Amino acid sequence: MHLSIRSKLTIAFFLVLLPFLFLEFLNIRERTASGRQSVIANLTASAQTGAATMDAFIAEIIRKEQLAAQVLSSERSLSGDDMNTALAQIRAPGAGATVRVLPVPIVIPKLETLSRSLQPFALYLVYVDTQGKVLAADPPSMVGLDLAAEPEVAAVLQQRQVWADSGLKADVAPGEARSPGFGVCLGVRVPAPGQAICAGVDALTLRDILPVLAPSDQIVILDNTGKVLYSSKSSDLSSAQRDWSHLPFAVEAAGNRPTSADFVSPIDGKQYIGAQTGISSLGWQLGVYREKSSALAAVHARTQREVLVFAIFVVAALALAQGLGSLLSQPILELTAHARRLSQGDLKRRISITTGDETQTLAETFNSMAEGLDRTIGDLISAQQEIARQSEQLQQLLVRTNAVQEDERKRIAFDIHDGVIQLVIAAGYELQAAARQVGSGNPAEARRKLDKARQLMDHTVSEMRRIVFDLHPTSLDSRGLVPSLEKYTASWQETAGISCVFSVEGKPIDPPSETKVGVYRIVQEALTNIRKHAGATSVSLLARFDPGHLTLSIEDNGAGFSLEEVRAASGHLGLMSMSERARTMGGQLDIQSRPGQGTRLVLDLPLTAPGAE
Repeated sequence: MHLSIRSKLTIAFFLVLLPFLFLEFLNIRERTASGRQSVIANLTASAQTGAATMDAFIAEIIRKEQLAAQVLSSERSLSGDDMNTALAQIRAPGAGATVRVLPVPIVIPKLETLSRSLQPFALYLVYVDTQGKVLAADPPSMVGLDLAAEPEVAAVLQQRQVWADSGLKADVAPGEARSPGFGVCLGVRVPAPGQAICAGVDALTLRDILPVLAPSDQIVILDNTGKVLYSSKSSDLSSAQRDWSHLPFAVEAAGNRPTSADFVSPIDGKQYIGAQTGISSLGWQLGVYREKSSALAAVHARTQREVLVFAIFVVAALALAQGLGSLLSQPILELTAHARRLSQGDLKRRISITTGDETQTLAETFNSMAEGLDRTIGDLISAQQEIARQSEQLQQLLVRTNAVQEDERKRIAFDIHDGVIQLVIAAGYELQAAARQVGSGNPAEARRKLDKARQLMDHTVSEMRRIVFDLHPTSLDSRGLVPSLEKYTASWQETAGISCVFSVEGKPIDPPSETKVGVYRIVQEALTNIRKHAGATSVSLLARFDPGHLTLSIEDNGAGFSLEEVRAASGHLGLMSMSERARTMGGQLDIQSRPGQGTRLVLDLPLTAPGAE
């Protein structure tokens, strides 16, 4: 596949942008995660504050029940009405009553109301005998009710727990259709052993002590079965809306440690993020949640802005690449068209390119060549045979030059196909695998895949640099043939991982530039073929300089091949290219090989020093 200069330049720009795209992706993901963690941290702090408030609330309920037990035990001759009155005074003391007020921490000032009065939090305060029957109550209408089946009463009377809670109750006050709530029961030894003081708490009143949140936030309290006992969003919940036991975080938070959550709420079907922590005194969970769209709105808006800006930058860069490609390719297209006209015999027309670079120099060379050809044709018009002979020679020269150039292009194409393209494809597969791992929630594996892709792209860059260097080794002009071959063989040995020994016999002669390039290219092609096809473990090169002559041998211990089969087959561009290059330099290339016995190439080349006649 042949690509235009504009396409190649666009691809090069895109490859340069790839690392920046990757880094920007990592930065955006890191900032998104940081914003999310900041929101969760704030919600976690709110959840811990709410849990501490609930612990203090339950402690105050129990203290009130202890106070009720003390009052009832202080006077054993109290009648039923007297006990009812005493419980009423404890639940809601009158203006003139003397009630000890429990000091309340400054961080939970709302509990001061509770320390003075159980109303409006407690719907009832009752004194229960050993059989679960209410002996005294506030309100008095509950006297005589049988509460033995209530879970908190049974836990204290039958299981002998010091105190117990009921968890969620659909109707906190027996016999009355009231709001959901829960009961707290305290076992007492006086005025009679095995009895209890119990209170019923209306869940709706918890809003008076829990923190006030933003409109998009909600507080949810789950009992030890995963049922919603309180929600700051709604009080009228169905049984399905109250059942959160199937959510994973409901199990995780049971260990009394803060956890975070990202889930769809059964209450309103919206997606929330938040945190929950255990209420240590009850074994319940308190969570603070915020609608995900609201919580991450600022983060998403910033991310979208950054993505838009970067996308504009990428589009601008690619547009610039397209523009530069057009600017660079237009003169070359003009030169191609002019060369085509020249090849058709149009020697009168001139090409005008004013780019001020090598392209302009080439255009001027084309014009000079056209002028020279025109003069030559005019001078030789009378000598038809000479003109025909020179035309034939020129045509042969052009055909051979084109053939050599095409062979060189094919070699470069094969290098890119076997090396660079395979590396880019492998990197693409690794990036696809990383994307799948990110979607599967496996960041560690995704990071490993991305590291592998980066390594492949680094290898691709190194391979491209090698190919570019192979196009024209500048060290031939600055250091000469032998030092350049020493450097190249050492570099090849390190890259290929194959032992390569280069030695010289005789006094080195630095031949003309064209000959140096030709010899260097033959060595390059031979070593490339050895690395790709021979399976060799060692290679030896010997350059023997005799007066006016160079013999270069290249020998490996690889698999070898059949010369007859190679010559009969087509497509062996490496051997063809080396043989043709040797002929153009006035030498010849001898190829010796057998299957299983390695390969030996011998270049026999006459030499003249630069500038010699």
